[in-house]
Amino acid sequence: MFAAFFVPWICLVPFTFLLTQTVEPASVGPILAIVMIFGFFIIAAHVVVIGIPTYFIVVPRHPVHLWSAALTGALIGVLPFMIFVLPIQVAQTIYTSNNWNFYFWTCITFSGFGALGGLSFWATWTWLAKRAQGK
Repeated sequence: MFAAFFVPWICLVPFTFLLTQTVEPASVGPILAIVMIFGFFIIAAHVVVIGIPTYFIVVPRHPVHLWSAALTGALIGVLPFMIFVLPIQVAQTIYTSNNWNFYFWTCITFSGFGALGGLSFWATWTWLAKRAQGK
């Protein structure tokens, strides 16, 4: 379970460096620290509030596969963002392609982080299952 937390959290480091390419080098450190601190709590909330209940609902009914873990992780990663930001995006009533382009690529990014979490959960799950069987 906790692998689904740590992998996306660690991936925030290169993502933050990509976002701060136009920022002065002296201010990258504090920005990275803030992103890592807030990212820690946001990813932990995703795992605890959405991921663990999804695990207890889905796993007794369906086996865990690579694709299902990645898809579920992507949905867990992007749905809270879509729920909270889409009403704000529509309420702005500024229907420019730049606003929707930013929204689209942010959704892709968050779903990618979620898919990484799902894949790391699947890898841990598979490793623990093989270890329990003695293989």
